[in-house]
Amino acid sequence: MNGLENMDLSAFFEAPDEKAARLAALRQQQAEGNILAGSSVGGGSVASMGRQMMSNAKPQDSQFDQAMRMMTMQSTLANQQYQRQAAEEAKEYNRLVAADKKQEQLESDIYADAQRYEKGMEELRPLYDSMNRISAAISPYTEGVSGEDIDIPGYGQLEGRAYNWMVGEEGRNVRTAVAGLRDAIFKARAGSAVSEAEADRLLEGLARAESFTDLDMVKQLQVVANDLNSIIQSKSNVYRPEAVQRYWGGEYKPIKNFYTPDQQGEVIDLPPRK
Repeated sequence: MNGLENMDLSAFFEAPDEKAARLAALRQQQAEGNILAGSSVGGGSVASMGRQMMSNAKPQDSQFDQAMRMMTMQSTLANQQYQRQAAEEAKEYNRLVAADKKQEQLESDIYADAQRYEKGMEELRPLYDSMNRISAAISPYTEGVSGEDIDIPGYGQLEGRAYNWMVGEEGRNVRTAVAGLRDAIFKARAGSAVSEAEADRLLEGLARAESFTDLDMVKQLQVVANDLNSIIQSKSNVYRPEAVQRYWGGEYKPIKNFYTPDQQGEVIDLPPRK
């Protein structure tokens, strides 16, 4: 006897089916241990895909077969992740391209609108500038002065009837500014920058400004300025705000007030435009 009769040899004579089941269980545990930390892909986890693959494994599969299956699974998952990332990047790229095209189109539309607005203001802008020249010409005689103390050279019940050579340089400067507005109104009406009714209203207001006292002149010039501001703003409203701001270098700046609250009396308004 060689002593083998005293040894437990049952482990060496395990039934084939039991051995195969034990090996399959060990392989499944190993596979799950390697991939349970995987991320969720396509509605399932890496671990669940690993369990599925291992459940399909045959007992007689070699470790090489198992490794190949694992590599195939990992490659599939990596490819799916790459495809999802590529799709997301393509979607973002298309969104940015579309936004750029939209912005370019907007800039093009604003530029075209600004060109049209500038063209439309060619005959209307002289009225705005002329009105501001009148404001600059008479402001030295109206600022800080109220009521009957206002004295504008070249105008008033007496001086307004005098010839140009009689009213001095200051009076001639104010009259030149007023005459410039009158000429601009006629040109704007001829070019259809203002309607007949708008031109008539402006001319009537200007005639009243020249016909009464100095205080009445200031009041009436304010009426003309308000009406001209309304005309310009009304015509500007049909264009994009960005186009209007490009033309004026910012928000539209209304014509400076001629008549301030500290001056006495009410503004003599004209009948409503027909």
